[in-house]
Amino acid sequence: MGHAERVVMEWTRRSIELLERALGPGRRDRVTEAEFARYEHQLLWARRYLDHLEMGGELLRPADEWAQHHEHDLTIEQGPPEEGAEIILFCRTCDDPVWANVPEESGEDMAAKYAEHLGHDIRTRRDEGPEERGVAVYGFDIGLDCHTCKNYEDGPIALFSDRVSDWFDELWNG
Repeated sequence: MGHAERVVMEWTRRSIELLERALGPGRRDRVTEAEFARYEHQLLWARRYLDHLEMGGELLRPADEWAQHHEHDLTIEQGPPEEGAEIILFCRTCDDPVWANVPEESGEDMAAKYAEHLGHDIRTRRDEGPEERGVAVYGFDIGLDCHTCKNYEDGPIALFSDRVSDWFDELWNG
């Protein structure tokens, strides 16, 4: 197990502790029904993901993270310079960052390419049969569309696209 896996596992364990505390006895009246449901969902997912990692499973890829927010209200935000992220895909529904572009990892020009979509409404599109149709590019099964620019109306050209891991689909839907 590498350093990244250990860090993610520790972060996931800490998230589970915080969520269990937030959902503990006497806490129900301190949050709204929607917040409580969101915390329960996050706790269930964190436990499943930690089990997966402890069994030697792979880390989430960006497409896997996007898939978790299918049918959610997303936007692209400017990332905090001190954290090194130029663009953040942010889920307004979950009030949580989904994915961040770090230039050293994904290339210097990524932020410039998508800067015109800062603050726009973004939606995830899944294709359950990518081998037949494709979403953004033949064979990809998830794409992010800008609903502010309506880039999805002129054909299957997504802002971002990728394949969701088979293991993730099984874990998420299992």
